[in-house]
Amino acid sequence: MKRCTSGLNLLVLILIPSRLWTRPNFQWKEIIHNTLKAWSLHSLYRLFYGKVHGRTKVVIYKHRPMALLAAFIHFPPIIATAIMARFIFREHWVGAHLTPLRAWDKQAALAIQFAAKLIESFIIGSLTTMVFTFVRMEATMPQGIPLAAFFASHEYRSPSFIWSNDIFAMLRGQFSSVWKKGFFIVFSLTCCALAVLAAPAIATILMPIQDWYKLGDSWAWIDVSIQEMYPSMMTANNTLHGEICHVTGDLRCPSAGWESLEQLASFFPGQRKLEVENPLYTRPPGLWPLPTTESVLLASLSVREPVENPEMRWEDSRMMLPPCATGAGLVKITALWETAMTRMGQENKRNYRGSDSRYTTYSEVASITTRCLARNDNRSLQFPDVRNPQTLYSPMIIEDVDTEDLLKSMNGSIPELFFFDINPEGDLAANASIGSVVSLPVEGNEPALYGCITNAQWTAAQIHVFQYYHVKTQEWFEKSDWGSNRMITIRTSYANLSNPIVEKTNTTVFQRLATTAGLASLENRGPDWTPCHIETLINGMLINAMGRTAPNAHLITTLKDENGAWWRHFFPRSRLFERQDAAIDEAAFAVEEADQSRFASFYFRTEMQGFAYSNQDNTVRNLVFGLFVYCGIAGLFVLWSVGRGITSSSWDSILELLALAMRSPPPGYFTMPTSVLEDTKVLSHRYGIMAEKESVLLLPIDDHGRFPKDNTTRVEPNKTYR
Repeated sequence: MKRCTSGLNLLVLILIPSRLWTRPNFQWKEIIHNTLKAWSLHSLYRLFYGKVHGRTKVVIYKHRPMALLAAFIHFPPIIATAIMARFIFREHWVGAHLTPLRAWDKQAALAIQFAAKLIESFIIGSLTTMVFTFVRMEATMPQGIPLAAFFASHEYRSPSFIWSNDIFAMLRGQFSSVWKKGFFIVFSLTCCALAVLAAPAIATILMPIQDWYKLGDSWAWIDVSIQEMYPSMMTANNTLHGEICHVTGDLRCPSAGWESLEQLASFFPGQRKLEVENPLYTRPPGLWPLPTTESVLLASLSVREPVENPEMRWEDSRMMLPPCATGAGLVKITALWETAMTRMGQENKRNYRGSDSRYTTYSEVASITTRCLARNDNRSLQFPDVRNPQTLYSPMIIEDVDTEDLLKSMNGSIPELFFFDINPEGDLAANASIGSVVSLPVEGNEPALYGCITNAQWTAAQIHVFQYYHVKTQEWFEKSDWGSNRMITIRTSYANLSNPIVEKTNTTVFQRLATTAGLASLENRGPDWTPCHIETLINGMLINAMGRTAPNAHLITTLKDENGAWWRHFFPRSRLFERQDAAIDEAAFAVEEADQSRFASFYFRTEMQGFAYSNQDNTVRNLVFGLFVYCGIAGLFVLWSVGRGITSSSWDSILELLALAMRSPPPGYFTMPTSVLEDTKVLSHRYGIMAEKESVLLLPIDDHGRFPKDNTTRVEPNKTYR
């Protein structure tokens, strides 16, 4: 009750004039005339009430209700700014297109430009009122104001005002006090900045931005069934037990999907037929599909090219692949989220679908690099040196590998691949995950031997799910780092499972791949391309095996509030859905906190491409804050204006001041020494508005602060003048 009483008292103080004021007996015509004049609608008054010249009228009103009416000119831009800010900070979603089916996009853009221009005109009018109010108030003081200040109330709209003669003249000129001089110069420069930036700022804010916007997210957990999903040492214990994976056929084994690698190998013969010096040779696709039972994984790959490449993009044979369990989990969540978005749209009666969708997570992916060297002329088996960046890929011999036993076990008439473990105590342990030897047949001679070193890592990267449940990671790689602390060790017990016997045949996976790649016969091989293609085949086999660890892992799909509005938990952080009660990291799946630590987890994020208002763009956010500066200035001015209760019905523009000067009599002894263009010092000379009996005059003030006429008096509020 006390608050209501104090509020009413404040309203009374604002609306009721002070006892010290002369309470004018206003007529409705005068009130309407003054209000329309303050709103720059004086022509409407003349339209209904005829001519207004030749009559005495009140020049300066001191009347709070009339000041409040005049202050309404500041309300439209303030209200417009509040509406725009609400759209921006509430992240209003427009839709997939600016208009339905993009039929009226150009017209919508044109309407936005017109709206921006309209709001700009309101802001300019508001700023002009504020600047001219200060000029008018100072001009009626006995000390007057520099001539440049009169011009500044109009010229502040142009950026050239900052370096104009008006600024320098006001710096040299005199005001009634030093602080008023500093205030007006700073205030006019601020208004100049706001006036110049108003139009582009409003147009930028009003135009929705077409971009990717986050609509939902959730934590998800994968039950890995005791096995490790990202082991630092991969052995046969990381897949199905027993001998089931010694032969192809089971889709849970490390060799599953090798048929897709055979299609990749079919690119190599055509690539090898072209000359190395000819840069027009073909390349295999940068993304290669490896299908699983629940998704299609896309491996990012690069095949090393035996040429100097200025882009340095194909200097190594590399591959990256999302794990199968992560890919399958993402696909399931995507299907659930699609349903959840439909339910949320039905609940809020809105369409949240954009022109495209993107489902991502940032998680561990398999990354692998292999380098091979051919046996040299002295018939010794050599490997690329990956221990030192200064001698990278130079030939070396691994002393702790029994190459004699490897050579004895080779057939020599078919392509063969032999893996060997890296000695954990040796100098290669920090740079190599596993080694291998490849034997390719040479008719009538010993087989061609290649020594290979492989570096395998679990690398954190973004994983995408897009249409038809394809799962991919980033399409290009960082520079190879053989000394990375993320490197893992692959034991031969696991690596050999990537090269089992092909079901119902007497061939291995590598033999089939090498034959398809044209490596089985010497006439189809080339000395330049062969090591590069061997590296890619080894990468494909090992990364396919790395992605299939923990074959029984599965996503926990138990939903929170399963029998209720479960779909809301997929949208915890987006302002689009106005959920103020949601936790920051809320999950859509019901997993006990005690179980979360033993499960593998990843963070699922959904984005839609479309048009929206968003505060995530720094430019838009800063422009809105710039409009807030204007609103703060306008709000303070309204409080001051209504508090003082002063308004006017004259001198609201440069043209009216010019008319006032033209009707003022010559000042007698004072004459302007030269034009403003010839001598800018004239702009520093002071002028004032004074009353002579019943007339109002614009007169110069001499250097001693005196008017040229002695019978002039100060203009009084609520008094009629001619």
